[in-house]
Amino acid sequence: MHKAVDKLEGKLRVASCGLRVWKFQRPNSFALLATRNSQLATSPPLATIFPMEISPQAREAVLRLAADVVTRRLGGDPLPLPGLDDPIFALPGGCFVSLHRRDTHALRGCIGLLDAGRPFRDSLVSAAESVIGDPRFLAQPVTRHELPEMEIEVTFIGPLQRALSVLDFEPLRDGIHLTLHGRTGLFLPQVARETGWTRQQLLSRLCTEKMGVPESAWNDPAAELRTFSTEVIGPAGIQMMKDER
Repeated sequence: MHKAVDKLEGKLRVASCGLRVWKFQRPNSFALLATRNSQLATSPPLATIFPMEISPQAREAVLRLAADVVTRRLGGDPLPLPGLDDPIFALPGGCFVSLHRRDTHALRGCIGLLDAGRPFRDSLVSAAESVIGDPRFLAQPVTRHELPEMEIEVTFIGPLQRALSVLDFEPLRDGIHLTLHGRTGLFLPQVARETGWTRQQLLSRLCTEKMGVPESAWNDPAAELRTFSTEVIGPAGIQMMKDER
């Protein structure tokens, strides 16, 4: 399937979980955050990210850094960190950081950046600092006492590619980013894997749950879809990492 790569010069991809919550909260469901209606701001152009194999040591370092940032933000003791000299941390790239309860896998926060114009380490730290402030959970924010029951996961985000049509994506493989009249919404591919939704169902739920538009709005000729690849690291228990001091 051929897609035209859209560099989207000067567009930021600040992202997070959206401002709406499903009646039954599903893990790994995401929409853009930058503003209430998820409009885009400006930043450097997107770049190709993570052209290398991610080693087990780098994966551990990524999870430990994210967990340490979350722990410190909640007033907990810092985690032991491995060396952060792997080249992956200096590459330009975006990511999502998500928190789930280990017992139920209930989502407790997910924030991310689709901005591939800054070093991955900066994106990771920013997302980890912000994940405990996910606007969907302001009434029940994450607390330090929950950390022993938490798992953390990091999802690397590849560059956005413009699709030939709104149905031009593989649900189990591609993340999707829909834009319509200044509103945007995003799902990671984990959503399709966990729900089994079809392309049409994914787009309809993206419209209603994340963009605040009718479920059929994706049929609007002005709707634009972009896809992206992902690499998931984790999940890993935060308490387990603390116990490995």
